[in-house]
Amino acid sequence: MSDRVGGTCELDKGARVYKSGRNTGFTEGCWSHLQSAVHLPDSPQETAEDVFLATGRRGACFANNGDSGAWVLNKKGQLGGLVIGGNPLLNWVYVTPISAVFADIESQIGCKISLPTAE
Repeated sequence: MSDRVGGTCELDKGARVYKSGRNTGFTEGCWSHLQSAVHLPDSPQETAEDVFLATGRRGACFANNGDSGAWVLNKKGQLGGLVIGGNPLLNWVYVTPISAVFADIESQIGCKISLPTAE
């Protein structure tokens, strides 16, 4: 894992990913890139969200309650998505790709947004 964070990426299936959450701390896993229909508590409708099917080291959860909003990074330190929730019974973590987050923000403000690179 890079010691710097910067830039964005699309997460590739099978890629090692990392996050640091308020509840579970630093975890790593393998990106599965499956999708699931999700009805989030504050959303009026179901949305298609990426599902992260991985565990942290020694079988620990990748994310849990309290980790929403954590950045999901690749090994280069590029932002790939945001943790938005999960299903602890299935050990699923829902991640919204950062490209979708940025596209929504850009549609609201009418400007292009980006993060500086880690270089």
